[in-house]
Amino acid sequence: MDNIKYWLWLVMVFSSESRIMWKIIRECESASDAYFKLSSGETDMKLTEKQIKNVQRCSLEQAESLIEYCRKLGINVICYDSPEYPDNLRHIIDPPAVLYYKGDITCVLGDRTVACVGTRKPSPYTVSVTSEICRELSGYGFTVISGFAVGVDIVSHLAAVNINRPTACVLGCGIDINYPAENFKFRDSIIKSGGVFISEYPPGTPAYSSNFPKRNRILSALGKATIVFEAAGKSGSINTALISVEQGKELFCIPPSDIKDKRYAGNISLLRSFALPLYSCDEILDFFSIERRKADAFSEPVNNKPVFKRSLSEIKKAVSTENKTAEKIVESDIGKEDEKYKSLNSVQREIVGLLKDCTLHIDVIAYKLKIDVMELMPELTELELNDIIKALPGKLFKIC
Repeated sequence: MDNIKYWLWLVMVFSSESRIMWKIIRECESASDAYFKLSSGETDMKLTEKQIKNVQRCSLEQAESLIEYCRKLGINVICYDSPEYPDNLRHIIDPPAVLYYKGDITCVLGDRTVACVGTRKPSPYTVSVTSEICRELSGYGFTVISGFAVGVDIVSHLAAVNINRPTACVLGCGIDINYPAENFKFRDSIIKSGGVFISEYPPGTPAYSSNFPKRNRILSALGKATIVFEAAGKSGSINTALISVEQGKELFCIPPSDIKDKRYAGNISLLRSFALPLYSCDEILDFFSIERRKADAFSEPVNNKPVFKRSLSEIKKAVSTENKTAEKIVESDIGKEDEKYKSLNSVQREIVGLLKDCTLHIDVIAYKLKIDVMELMPELTELELNDIIKALPGKLFKIC
């Protein structure tokens, strides 16, 4: 605690002007040395009037009180030179001087970490791909890192939790803040599965919109690679992707199911520029030089933690545009399934019949039904939205 309080005092004094703080740290031997020189006025560093007032106003006792308050909330506080501080953060521009976390931070200290980002309103195709890839990566011992937002973020986290694997949630607010409210119910299960919540913001900090772009540098830095699942032309996901590249991380991007779909404009732009296409977890395994296991590998323990064998059909995800969150579907209603099939038109029934026992490419379906692909697309989309068929990478389709 002795060293942490000095780091925390510096953060309290310089607040968002952290680059000035780091300049002072470089000129002093340690955070404690910086504190004593600044508080006694023995430094030659030119400070603004506001900074001088902050030095006089902030006390070391305030920093100690905040650390004690965090302890009562079950929140850990670490600083830049703490042994638990993630090494991936030490070498980025403007690293967080202090981190708050709840859970097991060791899950982000290993070599197998991947940052996963995407829209808050993902398409069914994106939900399916995100869930499948993150689940498989978790089974191979990867820690999935995301921002705990609705949509792609929570789908990524739950894909790990569903097989009892750790996942890291990097927040743009205080750890004690219930944001987003829709995802609060998942917090306990994430902690129980060995996961962690991380933030550079102290308890009580609201989820200001300005916090999230800054948060993204931490999210991307913690991952050895970054995956963009779905991103529009301008979005926070693109921001994270660009930061990842600046940090020297490998960037992977899911090819869109439809190149004309504007929801994937960001994906296409990234793929044209510097991102590598990701068709399955195989590309990630190749990047990390990891040997593939047998198909039943998910029934095996990983790092001494049990992994429960569960098929994707048992862990279906759906996105609700009304409440803007991803929900788990763990039960099926036979009556409702029957009603869904009763409402199908003749073309949709033929599509279901073709896909009953196999997976087919859209061109093959069009050929067999003797209709144009453009006429086929609306029928496939409607079946997909009704959770009757599933879109796979490469414009392949199968029964849910």
